[in-house]
Amino acid sequence: MFERLFKSKFRVELGLVLIAIIFIAFLYAVNINPSGGARGDLNKYHYPSYLIFKEQSIVDAMTNQESASGPLCYAFLSFFNIEKDHLRIIGSFLLLLSVFLFKKYLESNLNFTASSLIAFSLLINPFVLGPAIWGNPDILSLLFVLTALNIFDKKTNYISLWLGSVMFAMAVLTRQSSLTFGIIFAALIYANSIGGFDAIKKWVSWGVDSE
Repeated sequence: MFERLFKSKFRVELGLVLIAIIFIAFLYAVNINPSGGARGDLNKYHYPSYLIFKEQSIVDAMTNQESASGPLCYAFLSFFNIEKDHLRIIGSFLLLLSVFLFKKYLESNLNFTASSLIAFSLLINPFVLGPAIWGNPDILSLLFVLTALNIFDKKTNYISLWLGSVMFAMAVLTRQSSLTFGIIFAALIYANSIGGFDAIKKWVSWGVDSE
């Protein structure tokens, strides 16, 4: 639909990117807090935790950090001089990357229009949008999860299994709630090991037809 309307897939993708950038920039500029708690979490937990990692050794910081999130994000950022606004800019950029990775994954199973609409639903999900534009570690964890999802969606080999596992581990070290995606990744790995989900569909249809 979109491609026929604008005559070019590239033009559509460029237009969607510009819309996403303008939308995120507007919310950033007016200080909207879509999820309700993300702004408070930045001020009370995440930025103070970053400062602790900046000033203390990693071992001490992991004990004293103010946040219940994993240490990876804070430990990495502690090598740089970061202000709160920098965290917000980084989070907004990671949100754009997350939308791109989600769309890339969806395109392997859906057409261009459907994958675009579903992927851009991340931009209107307050529990994704809020933490992103307020620099919470959740968006980095989501980026790692989506990277792992794209890796595990391909034919499984030792390299993809290793890379995907590393991405998943980094997601968990950033935000422990990412463990819930482990079941999805296990299903993808198993499906790819037996020929993909098409093979599972054939087995299911064969069982139904044989009854």
